Amino acid sequence: MIKLFLPAKKYAAISITGASCQLNCLYCGGKYLLGMLNAGSPGQLKALARRLKKKGVEGVLISGGFTLEGKLPFKPFLDAIRYIKKRLGMVVSIHPGLIDRDEAKELRRAGVDVVDFELILDPYVISFLKRLKGRRPEDYINSLKALFDEGPYYVAPHVPIGLNFGSISEYEFYSLNILSDYNPHVTVLIIFIPTYGTPMSGAKHPGRDDVIEIFMAARAGLRGELALGCMRPRGLRGDLELRLVRVGLVDRIAVPVPKLLGETHKIYGACCSLPNELLDRFLIQPT
Repeated sequence: MIKLFLPAKKYAAISITGASCQLNCLYCGGKYLLGMLNAGSPGQLKALARRLKKKGVEGVLISGGFTLEGKLPFKPFLDAIRYIKKRLGMVVSIHPGLIDRDEAKELRRAGVDVVDFELILDPYVISFLKRLKGRRPEDYINSLKALFDEGPYYVAPHVPIGLNFGSISEYEFYSLNILSDYNPHVTVLIIFIPTYGTPMSGAKHPGRDDVIEIFMAARAGLRGELALGCMRPRGLRGDLELRLVRVGLVDRIAVPVPKLLGETHKIYGACCSLPNELLDRFLIQPT
């Protein structure tokens, strides 16, 4: 049985930087921030969370644009995150970007449940496509280690497929190899989308067989569940999802095609990175 996720039902994505991002990565350009709710101050974040809770939302993803150092500027919002956890009783996940050990400890103390960490090890992607001058793959590896050693109990690594203009390289496999030294409850695989209005809009997305090859390597090398994340191009929806399910290479799918929704799978109104221990409150279709 596959777990299916429709986060819009009970889980809200919030940008604490509005539509602003200092990096403006060439494959994103801040476009995806426009689809998030905006809370540009701690007070606004608290007020928004209260409104969402009254509407039946049970969890929030804290995200936003990154600084030139590749970090989400979350420190001024730590008290607001504690409020959301302790006063409102909501599940909190965060997309923090690069992080050090002290910052990882701060996220744990604030009560963050899950850290969504994008693991990127291609030097070209880091330096030129993400525009992180002076950053190296080691910075991502050190951030990952800091999170597992000092951060919140659940860390959900996200491995992008084909960020380098849709090409698959050894770096996707290198990421999976690094993750095999840890024991993430879930690894989320996301796929490059040629996004309109960005410098990379004319690039091709990875092919279905290339994506399946990455999933096969992940299944062979990792012990936790595998998720097909919500970041994936329309050209790979449907056929890819059904194939991954058929051959047993995926345990979770975010925003699945309607055909899967009509089958006997459990459906949750949450992000696909949540651990099983937190999922019951988000179940929207028991089977």
